[in-house]
Amino acid sequence: MRSPGTFPGPTNQALGSKRGKFPDKMKPDIRKAVAVIRNSTALDDVAIYNALVADGVERQSAARLVVFLPMVYGRLLFANSGARFSSEYRTALTDGTVSPVKLLVNEPLWNEAMEFAKAEIE
Repeated sequence: MRSPGTFPGPTNQALGSKRGKFPDKMKPDIRKAVAVIRNSTALDDVAIYNALVADGVERQSAARLVVFLPMVYGRLLFANSGARFSSEYRTALTDGTVSPVKLLVNEPLWNEAMEFAKAEIE
C-alpha cells in the first residue's frame, strides 16, 4: 500500500494533518471512494486516486482516502481478533525522507472514514 504522499499532485507536506480543513463534503467523497474501490477491483492505488480526482474529489482527500479506507475497513474486520494496530503513521516525503509521526485521530478524514465504515457495517 502506498503512503498518502506517493501520489501525483500535492507534496507530502500538503497532505499533513490539517484539523478542520475538510468541509462537510467528506462523506460524499468517502462514498465515492468506497464505490470506486468496490467496483474497480482491478485498479491499483494510483488509478483509484486518479478516478477520484477525475470525479471531483480534492487531490489531498483522494490521496488520503486511497490509503485510509483499506486501513479503516481492515481494522474493523479484525477488531475482535486481538490484532493490535498503531495509532500513528508517517508518510514518505518527496526528498526520500519520512514525515514526523502523526496521529490518525488528528486526521479529520480518518475519523469520518471510520464513522462511515462503522455505520455501514452495523
